[in-house]
Amino acid sequence: MTKQEAEAEARELVKGWGNRMKREECNHAEAFCLMIYQCKDCGRHVKIWNSRDGVTPFTVGCIQDGCGGTMQHICWNLDCFCPEHRAEIGDPVFVDASADAMNRRDEKDARNLWENETKGVGLRKTFASFDEFFNQIKKENQCYSKNGGPMLIFHGAE
Repeated sequence: MTKQEAEAEARELVKGWGNRMKREECNHAEAFCLMIYQCKDCGRHVKIWNSRDGVTPFTVGCIQDGCGGTMQHICWNLDCFCPEHRAEIGDPVFVDASADAMNRRDEKDARNLWENETKGVGLRKTFASFDEFFNQIKKENQCYSKNGGPMLIFHGAE
């Protein structure tokens, strides 16, 4: 799909979203915005709402069952400031994660990288142990926010 085709498809998704202006009292440009993410592998587009005044990741894992690809925030110019948006059951939403939830997620991600036969080789040369690597990940991720940073959930899912 070309960049122009992706943007045209994204424009269709945002029809009726309303105000694309940002509220001046927000600290982050993507605060309370509906945004479009597209998977680089399967091509799926999805809208994700940022329910918080905080940063969002540029990429997230694809939510299409069985894909395993990476979704990237696209068409930033189409982000829509929607502080009154109400997500429907099953909609993907960025929320503030507790420090404990962030720690569990970071440990899982770090363990997957450490154990990956290709990527892990370089990490195991750089860090003496998994604990040293994981402590570095935790240190780097503290910059997100006092609340622990963004976490993607599916609204209403248990």
